[in-house]
Amino acid sequence: MKQVESQVIESMRDAGTNAHAIIAELAAVNTVCARLYTSTKRILVKGQRREFCFLLNHAIRSDDPKLLHHALPLVECINRHIVGELRETNAPFKLPPTLSTMPGCNGHRVTYRGGGMTAACQYFFQEGVRYRTDQYTSTSFDEDIALTFASRSKCSEKVMWRYHVPTMCANVNYLSKTTIQEQEFLFVPFSVFSVLSVSWSNNVGTTPHYVDIQACADNKTEPAWLPIAPRC
Repeated sequence: MKQVESQVIESMRDAGTNAHAIIAELAAVNTVCARLYTSTKRILVKGQRREFCFLLNHAIRSDDPKLLHHALPLVECINRHIVGELRETNAPFKLPPTLSTMPGCNGHRVTYRGGGMTAACQYFFQEGVRYRTDQYTSTSFDEDIALTFASRSKCSEKVMWRYHVPTMCANVNYLSKTTIQEQEFLFVPFSVFSVLSVSWSNNVGTTPHYVDIQACADNKTEPAWLPIAPRC
């Protein structure tokens, strides 16, 4: 735990934050681990500078026992922050302000994710497809922030995911006391989603694809055999 706190302090000091004051506020282990996940500090790995969230998701996707041995204690703490602290009510700490207008999503809230979409992955995302994801899925209440992340993708084709989330969703939480500017809403690995609609762009140079996704209310009630999405 001391090592985790030291990394958090270092990352926040780089950002010009009074790190020790924030660590005092982030006393709970689960919250500190969630803060580590959101750190923007990068380390050099195989010639590329990577954020911690990328490395943790890589370990989960790889299913490599050697990597998972080190990753799973952090995964457990982050999952407790996201899921364990809301399990009694299944209600996230804070919900996205935008209401869904999609049919069948009455009362749902919308959160956004921007990224890249290769042509080879487009076959998977068809209306009605249900799937799981093999990583943490970060989204933002702010569509403009998600668009910024899409623009950073190295893929030539960009995508905007619009997640329609029921108000009583046990698989996601607002990262309270960890992120402010990004308004981050984080889904746990192997969350279940359904494709509501897809709009493929005819001008990928200037306009992203749009994929509307419905989040399930509780992963535990969903089949284990659902396919893993090639992109999320």
